[in-house]
Amino acid sequence: MRLMTSLRRRWADWRFPLGYRVAQRGGATWLLNHRHYVDRQMLFSGDYEADQRARLFELAADLSCSVFLDIGANFGLYSIHAILNGRFEAVHAFEPDPRSLAFLRTNLHLNGVLKRGFVHETALSAKDGTVSFIGGGDAFTGQSRVTAIKTGDSEEIRAQRLDSILRPEGALCIKIDVEGHELAVLEGARGLLEGNSWVIQVECLSESSAGVSDFLGDLGGALEGRIGDDRYFVRR
Repeated sequence: MRLMTSLRRRWADWRFPLGYRVAQRGGATWLLNHRHYVDRQMLFSGDYEADQRARLFELAADLSCSVFLDIGANFGLYSIHAILNGRFEAVHAFEPDPRSLAFLRTNLHLNGVLKRGFVHETALSAKDGTVSFIGGGDAFTGQSRVTAIKTGDSEEIRAQRLDSILRPEGALCIKIDVEGHELAVLEGARGLLEGNSWVIQVECLSESSAGVSDFLGDLGGALEGRIGDDRYFVRR
């Protein structure tokens, strides 16, 4: 596996010396950088997390969700598919990393949906204020994350509660991928979650899974299965 990955990377370095390529994948158009892990999976495998998206949108259809929230949007994989899906009246993407934001806006533009997605340049957390943030390496921008411990590599960025930003009405479809900060994100969205029905796909690292399950269970959410590290909770 490592040999194949290395060969693919070397071939891509030769074929695309600048690292970038515009490609059609999964029915959408993307600016991809083969030096990024997820982008490389899409270039060579044709898509990424297709099973997870299909399950999320299936649950959203069952619940007649009208609003999609993409928390930890990265380059827009879920947001753009949510817009192209045509089911949602509003799509909100939350992403604090400026590198990922550049790709997110470019991909929205390439798919002709720049004005159909609301982009929020902020981290989400349990309180309004600031948080320490570590940007993932250039090959792993999807691993950028909020950290509880300040280091020489971290910086202070703005953070907001979701409840301070949005109060949409109607059933919500929410995807959360925030590299360990998921419980704080949910705590900052308590009012929103208490007042609506929802389906949530949340990537849970092992140390956060029990807290997330307890929090959403207390709000009436039921676990509807999992795919890998992603868990699906529904409140009807």
